[in-house]
Amino acid sequence: MWINLTTADLNEYLAAPQVRALQTKALADGQTDPTPNIISEIAEQVRNVIAAAGYPLESSAGTFPEVLKPSVAALVIELAQTRIPGLSLTTEQRNQVAYARTMLANITAQKVAIEPPVVPDYSLNGQGTGSLMRVVTKGERIDREGLRRLS
Repeated sequence: MWINLTTADLNEYLAAPQVRALQTKALADGQTDPTPNIISEIAEQVRNVIAAAGYPLESSAGTFPEVLKPSVAALVIELAQTRIPGLSLTTEQRNQVAYARTMLANITAQKVAIEPPVVPDYSLNGQGTGSLMRVVTKGERIDREGLRRLS
């Protein structure tokens, strides 16, 4: 299943006072809770990694495979904490971030299978949809590079 991460989901990975600090500390005048934007940015980065590896994306923006939830949360926490002076990641949090980066590298290398989306987005960078058919001879294989040249 593909999911969206919410600020409330961060409570699974941080104590409530820490989540509140990420939401309310070191804000500029008139600035609102920055965590939804940070979540959105990280989710889109993860989606870009998935798409670059050749996997289809769910059509709902900001969604990612549920198996990546801890990794996305760790990356969100890392980025959110950088905006608060004096707040740094614990050793365990740094380990979680390192695991998240390894997971993304494994997706890029296609060492990790990605759950197919329920409603795939086959659009090309949001610029419409299309299909492609290529006839191949028996025994001929099309690799990722060959598919890129066709588009």
